[in-house]
Amino acid sequence: MKQIKKIFRDSVVYYSDESTGITVAVCDDVGGVLIDIALHLEGLLGFFPPVKIKPYSDHKISVKVVCQPEDEWNEEYGRRLAFNKLYHRQFKSILNNVLANCAKRILNADEIICGIMKIPSTKDMLHFYEEHLEYMNEVCFGEPDDFTGQ
Repeated sequence: MKQIKKIFRDSVVYYSDESTGITVAVCDDVGGVLIDIALHLEGLLGFFPPVKIKPYSDHKISVKVVCQPEDEWNEEYGRRLAFNKLYHRQFKSILNNVLANCAKRILNADEIICGIMKIPSTKDMLHFYEEHLEYMNEVCFGEPDDFTGQ
């Protein structure tokens, strides 16, 4: 997750005005950031994830933080606050939606391929294991009093 946050951080531009005490963080190219994240995931997964980026291709997000009159102006602190607000309140929900959609598409593709090949899909296997978990634990591990150490 640190790498994804770094990819996003590199795309954020800041505007600060000490006289008004305002710092603004802007990400003009959310679609480009999502493509960079997908390329990063491709290196981890071994395939390009089926992400839907088009809805975010022209998407721009921004936040504003204001230094209160009783507080001392610190541009670096204002940038950190603005970045965290932008990342956690706006970008993270977009990323979660994109990744959830991606996971659904992978599972659907898995089901289609497994249906054609007549083998159990990942979803089928998870369902099977959930149904038979208690039995499998008994078979694999036995009853707790079977562990006598001999």
